[in-house]
Order: sequence, then C-alpha cells, then structure tokens
Amino acid sequence: MKLTSKHLWFLLGAALLIRLVSLGIMPLMDTTEARYGEQARIMVETGNWLTPMFDYDEPFLGKPPMFTWLSAVGIEVFGVSEFAVRFPHWVVGVMTIALGCFFAKRVGIDPLKTALVMATIPVFSISSGAVMTDMALTFSLTLAMIGFFFSWRGERIWGYIGFFGLGLALLSKGPMAIVLMGLSILPFLVIQHGFVGAFVQLWKRIPIVGGLVLMCVISFPWYIMAEQANPGFLEYFIVGEHFNRFLVSGWEGDRYGNAHDEPRGMIWLFLMLAALPWSVVLPLLAVFRFTRLKEKLSELPGVFVFLLFWVLSPLILFTFSGNILATYVLPGMPAFALLVAYLTESKVSYKVTFFKFLAITGLVITAVSVYVATELKNDAIIYYVAGAAILVAGIAFLFRDKAFNFNWFTFTSYISPIILIIAICVVMFKTGNERSDKMLFVDVDHSKPTFYVEGGRPFSGQYYSFGQAKRLHNMDQLKGHENGYYIIGPNERIEGFVERHNLSCTFEVASPKRSRYLCQ
Repeated sequence: MKLTSKHLWFLLGAALLIRLVSLGIMPLMDTTEARYGEQARIMVETGNWLTPMFDYDEPFLGKPPMFTWLSAVGIEVFGVSEFAVRFPHWVVGVMTIALGCFFAKRVGIDPLKTALVMATIPVFSISSGAVMTDMALTFSLTLAMIGFFFSWRGERIWGYIGFFGLGLALLSKGPMAIVLMGLSILPFLVIQHGFVGAFVQLWKRIPIVGGLVLMCVISFPWYIMAEQANPGFLEYFIVGEHFNRFLVSGWEGDRYGNAHDEPRGMIWLFLMLAALPWSVVLPLLAVFRFTRLKEKLSELPGVFVFLLFWVLSPLILFTFSGNILATYVLPGMPAFALLVAYLTESKVSYKVTFFKFLAITGLVITAVSVYVATELKNDAIIYYVAGAAILVAGIAFLFRDKAFNFNWFTFTSYISPIILIIAICVVMFKTGNERSDKMLFVDVDHSKPTFYVEGGRPFSGQYYSFGQAKRLHNMDQLKGHENGYYIIGPNERIEGFVERHNLSCTFEVASPKRSRYLCQ
C-alpha cells in the first residue's frame, strides 16, 4: 500500500471536486447558512454593502461583513443560487490550503501531504463551501500566522503581510482573532526565548508599529462607518459578542438567535470529532514515532512548537466557554494538517495481518453505516451492512495468516474521501430536507404572497421566497389577495389552522417539517 505523488494528487483532486460539486446540490440549511445567505441576497438587492441586514429593516450587528461580502460577490457573478453564495467560501478554502502548502515547502514539510490532510479534515471540508464566517477567519489567521513566523526568522516584510492578514481577520470575525493569535505566538516565543526575551524578540523581529498601522488602516474604517450608521454597534459587538457570548453560558442577550450551552471543555471533544479520522492518526503518529519526532525537533527548530500552539490556541480560548460550536476549532486546522504531514514518512510502515486489518476496517464501515442507516431511517441499509460485515469477516478468515505493510497515512488518505461522500449523502438525503424549506418554494408562484402560520419563519423560507415570505401576525394580513396566497406551517398543526379559521385552502406539498397550502 505505497502512496505515490500521483495517488496523492488524485485523492486531493477527488476531495476538492466532491466538495465543489456538492455546493449547488444541497439546500441552504437553517439556521446559519440560510441566515447568512439571505443577508448576502439582501445586500445585493438593496445595494447596502456597509451593514449586513438581518431583515430589510433590521441591521445584523453580530459579525463583521467579510463573509457577507464573499457571498454577495458570488450572487453578483452567478445570480441567486446555492452555488453562488457558497463558491467564494470554497475558493477561500482552496486559498487556505495553498497557504499551508507554501508554508510546508518553506520549512521542509511535504506540501502535497499537507494539502491532502487539510482537504479531507471534515470540519475544514464542510466549512470550505458553507456560508459561514469561519473559513474567511481561518484564511486570514493562516496568513497572519505564516507572516509572523517568517518575520520571526528574519524576513521582516512578512511581518507586514502578517498584520495584513490580521486586518482581514478583524473584518472576518472581530477582535477575537487577535486573542487567538496571541495565544499561539506568545507561548511559542516564551519557550524559544524565555518570558522577558519573548517580548524583546517580538519587538526586535516583528514590525509592531508599522504593522499595527497597516492593520488599523485595513479594518478600522469599516468599524467607524458601521458605528456611525448603527449607533450602539461597538458596544453590542465588543461587549456582547466577545465577552458575554463566551463567558456567560446560555447568554440571553443574543439579538439574532439563541446562545449555546455546552459543558466546559467540550471544545476538546469537538476537535476529536471534527477532525476524524486524522484526529486518531495524529496522536498515533506522535506515539509510534517519538524517537523520530525528537530528531525532527532538532532538524526544524521551532516549527513543531509553533504548529502545536497554533492548533491549541482555539482549544485554550474556548475551554472554559459554554457558548461554542464545533467550527470554533477551525482556525487551528491548517496547523493540524501540517503536524500530520510533519510526522509522516511514507517509507515507515508496520506489518499487519489481513485479519486484523479487515477486522478493523469492517468495524469502522459497520459503525459508520449503522449511523447512516439510523440517520436516514432506512431499515434496508441494515441488511446491506450485515452482508458487508459477513463478507469482510469471510475475507479476513481466508487470509488470516497473510501479512502486508500497513501505513496509517495511506490508509487514512484512502478512506477520507469515502467519509466525505457519506457525510454529503447524509446531508443531501436527510439533514438538508429537514433543515431547509427549499422544497416548499420550488414551484411557487412568486406573484402570490406567502405567510408562515403556527410558528416562526425560518431563514431558508426567507431566502427561497426572495424575502417575500412573512410571518402571519393577524388574520387581516390574509385579506385583499384576489389571486390567492400561500400558507406554510408545521405538518401537525396547519390543517387544524385551516379548519379553525374556515379557510378555503388546498394542500400542495410537504417537507419533513412543514406543509404548503394554496388558499383563495
């Protein structure tokens, strides 16, 4: 099982192509993607490129505008579609991979392996093509971290490039980016130079004054104009979104949704799940190659420690926070991929019997397949899983004494694209339909108004109705529509609503959660 450069290029291309193809075939899902996609659509429609809008009459003050700008540019180029709002984020993901490869080549790490690992980390692959803030932040911080490292090594111009990236990060996520970078570079400098020496070297090697000026020139104009256009923005954004959101579990001051309430330390489990299967491979590589790791530390001084704290920075920041998401580990994923490539040598392998190999593979396939079957609620899949398990067991028994050279990196590289395909299938056939109202608007007559009854209006309903669907507050809203109107509501309650108000309505289509009726 030797992995050549051709195999690596093929697997990398497959991983990127799988994600690219999926951009246009999955609906925008509630709440994050549909909400941010609708903000981009409103931005293009209204021409207001300064402030993302939560609705036509309500500004969105929870995030800087970089992610909205990206999706809005996609709409300007391709028109309103899922592909349009996602494609720019996919491009930013590819650019982040390219930055990782550039860094890898400069410091003596295999760039192709780095690219493959990064492209097949689930949280990275999903985010590079999702309408969210996280990929823009990850690209910006990657540029900032690389700029700092090369400036520390004596290339001062890279210090300015790093501050340029930090300016972009302020437009992508806000001041939290500075904290994340500080948690990465300060421990690294202390280990390299001591506590006092860290600050001395920071001042000597990094263009602090000029870099800060550049960062402010890039980011501050938007913050100033946003505060002028929306008084109170800075107070809500800085205090609310950057302190209360992460320090107050179940924070109730969120204007645009509900705060998350996870157990303290959950971010570490999120990392393990979000980076599978590489999150299993990395510690195994570190343990099995401890001797080689010590040699590498002397060959590439500073690189391992730099990458390690880069990965750890979001984990340290959010360990004591309850209001977190799995995507919060994403800024550390480029360094995670670099560490895997750093510890990997294709010539190192282990003798493993086919029995053990197929037994492990069979368990993995069975576990994943049972999960998929459960999620899709399709009992027929269970029979296919049972058949596959029996087949794997039979092959394992026949070749129980045979052995071959096993390589963790090769094995994981081959199965990662399969995991991505499985994940996309789950989203396409189950999660997408459950968390999006797209199917309710496929064949609607947009000249007729649409009202959501017996509940709120989801963001996907707002997006796919081009902002026309409204929440019904009183029955007077239904009067005066001579050409008819649509009502959408929960499957278990909408029929009762029609009967209770004696409406003349005809059922048309249903999604897993809601139904659409045409009324006269």
